[in-house]
Amino acid sequence: MAFPSRDYKLIYPSVTQAHAITGYVEDGFIFWNEMSKDHGGIFKAMEDGANHQAVVAVGVEVIEDVEIDWIGRHVYFTDAG
Repeated sequence: MAFPSRDYKLIYPSVTQAHAITGYVEDGFIFWNEMSKDHGGIFKAMEDGANHQAVVAVGVEVIEDVEIDWIGRHVYFTDAG
């Protein structure tokens, strides 16, 4: 994964309202917050869209930011709900 880049690609086709996108370069994961009514939560997938999975899918309302602790390998987020 190289930043900045002018290359764009679709990571996962069912994402409609992705916010707070971040990446963990060492493992090749992309993390994002989906804010749609039917599919809300924090999700991750490989850079190519493989291994899509929910990280946090219940108990969150309005996630404003998602960050990765690269040393401790933890995901942190803020929920304004």
